Amino acid sequence: MLNQFRRAALQFLDRTTVQNQWDLLAVAQHHGLPTRLIDWTTNALVAAFFASQPSPNGKRDGEIIAVEAREIGFYRPDDPNEDAPFTIRRDGFLYTPALATRIIAQRGLFSIHPLPTKPWRLRNKTDRFVVPSEMKGDFQRSLFSMGVDAAFLMADLDGLARTLRWRFDNGALTE
Repeated sequence: MLNQFRRAALQFLDRTTVQNQWDLLAVAQHHGLPTRLIDWTTNALVAAFFASQPSPNGKRDGEIIAVEAREIGFYRPDDPNEDAPFTIRRDGFLYTPALATRIIAQRGLFSIHPLPTKPWRLRNKTDRFVVPSEMKGDFQRSLFSMGVDAAFLMADLDGLARTLRWRFDNGALTE
């Protein structure tokens, strides 16, 4: 999949910013391609925003998982001596260059996994916080009052439209 993505996506990418396989994986993940990366954020309010989004049936709780990334370890994609992403042997975290405005706006980082189909068990390295499904609307309103909304976190026209629709649906559109 990644090879096909690379071939077809080059026409849309600034080739000077996508320097290696690490960057390509991050861009592919960012645009919805299944990869061995998982999106994370370093900002608890960003995590709360995503945990408070409606589920398909409207009844699923959201969850924020806090991880001590330093205890797990980091890969350094900008280090020429770093292993390639398809030869790694341990789970770890990585920061990528500013490949997309959303990654920066969301204070994003990724975890990467050598065996992407095997569940990642994080024993004794996480704290979990549940956002009950019936409280998601309250979370969204509180986050909006603090400036945490889709327009801010998506940093594009899709995010702006999503925020304006949310404001309309929730009576928060003043004009």
